[in-house]
Amino acid sequence: MAGRKVVGALVAGIAFAALPVTGASAAVVQGGGSDPAGDGAGAARDVVSVAASYDDAGSISFQIGLAEAPTAASDSQATAMIGTTQPDGACAAAGAVGGKVLAGPGVWIDGTDGGAGSHARDGATVTFSASAPQLALGPRDCALVNLVDASDPGIVFDVAGPFPLAPPPPPEPQPQPDPPARTAPVGRARAPARRARLALSATTGAKPLPRARWTRVTVVVRNRGTAPARRVALRVGAAPGVAIRPRRASARTLGPGRALRLRVALKATARAKATTRLSLRASGAPRLSARGTLTVRFATKTAPKPRPRPTRPGAGSGADDLAGRYFWRFNSRVDYAWDNDGIAFLPGGWAYRGLPRGGLPRCTRVTASGDGDGCVRYALHPRTGALTVGGEKGWWRRGDLKVGEHDDYRELQVPRPGSRYAVELIHRGFSGFCGLITGCTTWTEWLTLRADGNFALSSMSIGTMGGSGVPFTAGWSAQPDQYGRYEILSGARIRLAYADGSVVVKTIGIELRRGRPDPSREGLLLDDTNFYPEGD
Repeated sequence: MAGRKVVGALVAGIAFAALPVTGASAAVVQGGGSDPAGDGAGAARDVVSVAASYDDAGSISFQIGLAEAPTAASDSQATAMIGTTQPDGACAAAGAVGGKVLAGPGVWIDGTDGGAGSHARDGATVTFSASAPQLALGPRDCALVNLVDASDPGIVFDVAGPFPLAPPPPPEPQPQPDPPARTAPVGRARAPARRARLALSATTGAKPLPRARWTRVTVVVRNRGTAPARRVALRVGAAPGVAIRPRRASARTLGPGRALRLRVALKATARAKATTRLSLRASGAPRLSARGTLTVRFATKTAPKPRPRPTRPGAGSGADDLAGRYFWRFNSRVDYAWDNDGIAFLPGGWAYRGLPRGGLPRCTRVTASGDGDGCVRYALHPRTGALTVGGEKGWWRRGDLKVGEHDDYRELQVPRPGSRYAVELIHRGFSGFCGLITGCTTWTEWLTLRADGNFALSSMSIGTMGGSGVPFTAGWSAQPDQYGRYEILSGARIRLAYADGSVVVKTIGIELRRGRPDPSREGLLLDDTNFYPEGD
């Protein structure tokens, strides 16, 4: 970002209970949320929560939570931005603050005018605050955070957001005691009787919980009365197909306004209903009780995975067992996340160099120019495994392939026509040098294939000054050009028939695990884009 100015002094070791409150004369918006854990480059470079505050008089505060406190070896640089939500759901950034997470000369502010800023870190939480005339940008309603390498901003560790910003809600009313019973005055007036009262609450979030994986929810019992509650016990009921632990919690005494919290881990099997209701019960003395229901939504059931079968080699020449096999690899670059390449070996001594689109081609003549993509001839020695592909020498031994100087090829399975899968995969990438004045673009693509033949394919991109795209959600609340029906065809082709009537045919290859196709744990390729499980 051009013209950013370093101001303020580095403040370390200060614990912030909440973001700073801005002046009463300014319009304040606040917001934030959580970011999936495990999607960063290590725990100290993984953003798990963001809380932001902005007022239109020119003050910004960001509180960024990391999965683990950073050290000198795992320092990073954070850029926190506020902006305006676009019609397509993106956040167009307009102002920014940031700096090094662990240490540095201070806080920089986007712009060239004066201002003041501060930086504070408490363990795994870092806070950036700044006030400057150039930050008086008028109404803004979204925020996002980029985390990059402090010495090489082209390396992106994590991207969090966008998060909505809104005016803060009014404070919760204080618990009020039950009104005392009226009695006829007899002599001196008596004080109203004090009593305890238990209330239950629980939340699971808006999204369905995944199956076959432990997920935590919180159940709370609070004393809403004016007297202490004794021997308080909290219990969670059982449900078919749902493992629950722990199911009980207790407290000897619970004072007025105090709460007992139970962190419950849930895991659903295929027998569990998509909507499951768990009974909640709290009891205590004297003669206290409360009942409630925790409604949990689990992800849609998936069909059993088909038994994996190895790729069938095609009819090659002589003892050639390469025909019909498909391989891929990627080149590591600092300005681009995935530079993918591949080779498909075809019958008759032909090979396609590159990652073909629309299915495996049929080669009848040489179409590749130099070392570019296209059809080339190949030859394999049946005894030694010596290999020549389009003039490049290599070898094929015990399932390992080397062509030229590259020996990191990974084999893909060509799926059988009519195959169905039940997977939820992701692809993240970037282009450019994030954190520098030239800027960069990051993007995410989501792919869902279901055993009933439905699919969803959507994407979201974010530039350093904003982006476009709306991610697909598990509730199938996507646009008609992001979901539909799929069909696996011959020749490594997948036909995607979108709900808006458009049809696209892509090349599909299934990743292997110990020689067997396993897209749910290893991923797959569509044309030249590799999709993999969340967290890889």
